[in-house]
Amino acid sequence: MLNSKSHLLTPSESPKYALGYDFDGATFTHIDNFVTFEVLLHNFRLEIPVLKKIAEIVHYLDIGGFEPPDAIGIEKVIQGLRSQISNDNQLFGLANYVFDTLLCRFKKRALMIQEKEISLGILVEPVNF
Repeated sequence: MLNSKSHLLTPSESPKYALGYDFDGATFTHIDNFVTFEVLLHNFRLEIPVLKKIAEIVHYLDIGGFEPPDAIGIEKVIQGLRSQISNDNQLFGLANYVFDTLLCRFKKRALMIQEKEISLGILVEPVNF
């Protein structure tokens, strides 16, 4: 849970109406072999290609399994941040920035591919990402 200043709250600090995230008994947490991020994407119907790529990385970083190509680089960046930053809220903000920029990179790559396919006549209708 985040408060109005985007600070992480513990389950005991969270208001009763809050939806918990990624702790035992939370509204949104791991289900079977799906990590919380994948559960959120599914529940909010956000399963679009670029978010699925992020989900694959998050899944690997959280519980292992298939290793997506970008996962090791992201893991090293997050490890570097964790080794230098002890404040959880600051770390949370910077990690969010890392994943936001990764999402932008995936969107840009998808747009470039889509434009190329349109110019070649392979793709006639733009795809949501």
